[in-house]
Amino acid sequence: MGKKITVNGQNYDITNWDEFSEKILAGIGFQTENEMRKMTNDMRLVDTGEYKRSFHSEVRGNELTITNTAPHAIYLEYGTYDYFRRFGISNIPSKIDPKKKDISKRLANTLPKGMQPFAVMRRTLWNQNKMGKIITKAVKAASK
Repeated sequence: MGKKITVNGQNYDITNWDEFSEKILAGIGFQTENEMRKMTNDMRLVDTGEYKRSFHSEVRGNELTITNTAPHAIYLEYGTYDYFRRFGISNIPSKIDPKKKDISKRLANTLPKGMQPFAVMRRTLWNQNKMGKIITKAVKAASK
């Protein structure tokens, strides 16, 4: 089945749309996983490496699913205790607190109870600039 699309004012007729769209989605998944792993490193969230290795993407039909299967991934994404109460599911902190293990016990006691949300997945997926770059890379790779 073919499809006509317009990109930057230029029209394209894609005759192998099903195959092409699957390649694009797989490319977006691959690029997104890479960005999340990079952010994991940048935030110094690597201890055993399980979290970083546990990002996975899968394309089924016209749907891309990106997950992290590490048992502690949900806590790194959403935080715990007072941090979760403060930010919930929909919000992420604009400024990350220092990690409690990296500061004095006295200073750590001034921070909210629990672990803060690092929100690696949401910081990637909700960032229009990052996702624009990811999608551009995926389309270029699928076009080859």
